[in-house]
Amino acid sequence: MTKRILIFIVIPLLFLSLTLTTIAYRELYRDSQDFHKKELFDFAQALSRNFSDVLRNPEKLRYLDSIFKEIDSKTGKRITIVDTSGVVLLDTRENPFHMDNHRWRPEIRQALKGETSFSFRFSHTVKTRMLYCAIPIYSEDKIVMVLRVSEPESRLLSTLRRTRKNILITLPIIFILSIISLLILDTLYRMEINQFINAFSKLSKNNFNVKIIRKPGDFLSTLTLYFNEMAERLKHSFEQLARREAEMKSILESIQLPLGILNEQKVFIYLNEEFRTLFMNPKSSIEGANFEDILDTQLYDTLRNILKSDDIYYQDLLIRKEGKYLKVIIKKLEGVNRIVITAMDISDTIEKERLKKDLITYVSHDLRTPLTIIRGYAETALDEIRDERVKNYIEKILEGTQELQVLVEKLNTLSKLENVPEVDLKEVNLRELVKSVVTPFEHQAKSKGLNLNVEVSLEKFVKTDPEKVKMILVNLLDNAVKFTEKGEVKLFVGEKDENIQILVSDTGPGIPEDYVEKIFERFFTLDKSRSAGFGLGLAIVKHAVKALNGKIEVRSQLGSGTTFLIIIPIVKNS
Repeated sequence: MTKRILIFIVIPLLFLSLTLTTIAYRELYRDSQDFHKKELFDFAQALSRNFSDVLRNPEKLRYLDSIFKEIDSKTGKRITIVDTSGVVLLDTRENPFHMDNHRWRPEIRQALKGETSFSFRFSHTVKTRMLYCAIPIYSEDKIVMVLRVSEPESRLLSTLRRTRKNILITLPIIFILSIISLLILDTLYRMEINQFINAFSKLSKNNFNVKIIRKPGDFLSTLTLYFNEMAERLKHSFEQLARREAEMKSILESIQLPLGILNEQKVFIYLNEEFRTLFMNPKSSIEGANFEDILDTQLYDTLRNILKSDDIYYQDLLIRKEGKYLKVIIKKLEGVNRIVITAMDISDTIEKERLKKDLITYVSHDLRTPLTIIRGYAETALDEIRDERVKNYIEKILEGTQELQVLVEKLNTLSKLENVPEVDLKEVNLRELVKSVVTPFEHQAKSKGLNLNVEVSLEKFVKTDPEKVKMILVNLLDNAVKFTEKGEVKLFVGEKDENIQILVSDTGPGIPEDYVEKIFERFFTLDKSRSAGFGLGLAIVKHAVKALNGKIEVRSQLGSGTTFLIIIPIVKNS
């Protein structure tokens, strides 16, 4: 017997055998105990059924004393009857008058609760460990006494001792036979396995031309066949991998954007010079740079959170560096444990967006005064002129002025929402707020023959910004009623998971799938006609929801209507 067999096979086998024997003995003990529990339970149930009339009448128990003692002598099972106060009324082994109150015995206490109870403990009465089973005896749905049967542990252990003796005799024989078999097998396989060891050694050194030659039909021929096939496939895969690695390196080097690829060990497996210049410690090398070498705090914190979390797979950041705005895109690749980081200079886009917002703000602000003057003069002229034709012209001027003023108000509202909006939190009765908003739309819907169904299930006051909630409701209802020609418009306001839930649905023409993401952009309208509006309503909705830390979902099917779902967190009182 070699030292290796002794250490790795014989000792573990011996330990395993002893462990399994111990487990088997414990399971046998548990099964035997369960069997005796069931036997005691069946015995107690049989007594309860056969002597039901007497057991339910304490005055007749004296007639059972001799019967139960005879049953005890034949079965070896002790029988005890206890009333609901714990007083022993009958016992086949002891005089009940000399016995303590049993109310607090664990099996009696559980039985008095109406449960069948088992207990395995030492009995001070008979001076040995006993297995007890107690069942309640009912009379007209009321527990009148407890019937307890028991038997000594020695009966259970006698069976286990015989079984243990058989196991201890059989185990050494099996162990010796196993050792002999292992020695024979070790000798046979040791001679055969050396050939495979040499072949694997060559394969580990990337020598994929290695082959094993054996006669067909022996017990290792199948393994030989698989090894040769594996070596051939590894050779093919290695060649393919080398080609793809070269191609990938060429592709990555052709990308002019800053690019870094991070593995699960927090080491950059690829890093170009542009990325290192922007984000890394200048002393870090391009190859093998560490995650800790990232100098940008925002990028460092975001990457650390992604590496810690199994749920975050995509993040984009806006980082300002040396007067430029960079959009950094971070994507975790599923299945390969890699994080790809790229950055794009979007300074021109940011600047154009800023100029656009500033232009809208300035224009909407500067248009207020001339529009007010035009409206004032037009209203004065309308009152003084008597020529009907001229009056018609002035009314058209007033209508156009009104449209421009509505546009200016919407532009001002949108400008305020886009530029760090202020949130004015108040305790709001949403039922009253919805009622004040819905009234004008009821007349508009009625004039078009539409049903406007409004349901508010939120009764309590909630803390939120009422003006921004009004903006959301007004703009969603305005679009729904305006673009729905037949059918109905539904508004639901309620609470779910400590959030305000607003649902607006219609039976209008719906939104094409390609346009769902665009409808919240400024000045975007599906209907290009003049009656379609300015395309600012949904942009206002989007920014109002964002200001309230909410979210918005759109479900639409062309020709079947549109549904907007707004979720706004209810602010907790601090």
